[in-house]
Amino acid sequence: MARVGQAVILEKLAQPKTGPERTLLLELARDYCLEVFYGQSNIVRDDEKPDLWWTQKAGLEAAGFAEKLSDWGRAIEVYRQLKEKFPPLRAALDKKILRAEENDRSQKISRNN
Repeated sequence: MARVGQAVILEKLAQPKTGPERTLLLELARDYCLEVFYGQSNIVRDDEKPDLWWTQKAGLEAAGFAEKLSDWGRAIEVYRQLKEKFPPLRAALDKKILRAEENDRSQKISRNN
């Protein structure tokens, strides 16, 4: 919960920023959420299990940060893993995946032109 909260604060700090400073804050926020989503954080003790609600929240936030960073591949990857872990979200996540794939294709086309 604390790590996701820190990510949200970093996002708020990034809002008025531009350029590399904004990117750095959003990347850090994304990475904090990914730590929770993938269970890499040392905040869960050995005798505890990660809370599913916070795991889901962290994944959704991480994918959202990836989108803000135009890191479409990472967003798609997280959305797909969320679909596996949280089947009730499949329909909504399928829409997000399609949108991210379209943005990814557009980004690749504009890089090639």
